[in-house]
Amino acid sequence: MRSVTKRLIDECREADIAPLYVMDNVIPVLHSSRPATALVYDINDKLDYDGLLQKTADSSCYRALESVVSRYGIKVGVGAQGHPHGKRILSKIYLFRDGGDDLRDIDNLFRKAHCEMSNGEISESYGEALRCDGKFLGYSDCCIESAVADDIEHMNILASRGMLGDRGYSDSEVDELAPGNKRMLRHMQKILGGDRIDMRTAVKKISKLSPRVRFSYFTNAFYACEPGCLNAFEVGRRVSTSYLGDDPMLAELYTKIVLPHNIMFVYTLSIKESGLPKPQSLYNFSNKCIAGILNKMTAHASGSGIDSMSIQNIIDHLLDNSSYEVTMDALLPKEMMRSLSGSGRKRKDRVPLDQRLNKSRKRRRGRIDIRKRR
Repeated sequence: MRSVTKRLIDECREADIAPLYVMDNVIPVLHSSRPATALVYDINDKLDYDGLLQKTADSSCYRALESVVSRYGIKVGVGAQGHPHGKRILSKIYLFRDGGDDLRDIDNLFRKAHCEMSNGEISESYGEALRCDGKFLGYSDCCIESAVADDIEHMNILASRGMLGDRGYSDSEVDELAPGNKRMLRHMQKILGGDRIDMRTAVKKISKLSPRVRFSYFTNAFYACEPGCLNAFEVGRRVSTSYLGDDPMLAELYTKIVLPHNIMFVYTLSIKESGLPKPQSLYNFSNKCIAGILNKMTAHASGSGIDSMSIQNIIDHLLDNSSYEVTMDALLPKEMMRSLSGSGRKRKDRVPLDQRLNKSRKRRRGRIDIRKRR
């Protein structure tokens, strides 16, 4: 592993940044295999637009990322995206090298669109905002246009039924009419089937998919226009190639864990009662896999070694011991965990970032504490 990448991985681990974020969001920007990346931080219907942006910028997740990646020429920004539902707003943390002005323009477009849709108006700014956001993140044009068409159609359907904006309808009532959700469901049924399956079965099925299909889901919460979209595949292959040029085992990690995670994430959202874990559990599983492998890769520098079989053994071990959980901080922002799990259960507030950084330096690097659930 190149010294720069290894140093960045180590610093992210000390700052308790989720390993999945490191692989899917941070390193592709470091390698310049993608111009920018974004991770969904919160889905909120209680705060207004500016309140959610401020909450995201003040979060420990944002501050941890900024404290690490700024030393590598990577910038961090926040953005929000309204929903035709009216009240629901999604916030994101962006990582990029160039394009700060573009990000401000995107924010202005989404802000205008949210104001219009909240008032029950069909927003022309919404499609333009989605296009600019997709281009900023390096998404393929065909996938951008497919997503824009779905969302514009959804907005028009809601408007025709008097449901556009905050009209008191539930999220499920609004989402049920979304063409994008129906398209996502068709895609997942096509590549994985619609029957109830467990995680082990899903992992096996994904491993047998063609590289073109797997690489077309190159980042989390990205929905290709079609499974195996050639343009999306090229983006995924470029990211994998950049990993391969750094360390072959990083490429293996991306191929065997990150890509399957991205597909399973879409699957868990699109096929209800599928038997797969909720997105929160899926994040925890993927983070445990990545953390265990990165620990072994750190030991590799000392001569202990790791190969493709070692990666597969770690995945198999975690699948066999699904009743175990890992005790790590910041696997997923607590706000996002609540949104994804649908649970209102509160978690204790985190220890301030500076205290956690000092504490983590005293711990043996990479140590994972796996404890059996009671």
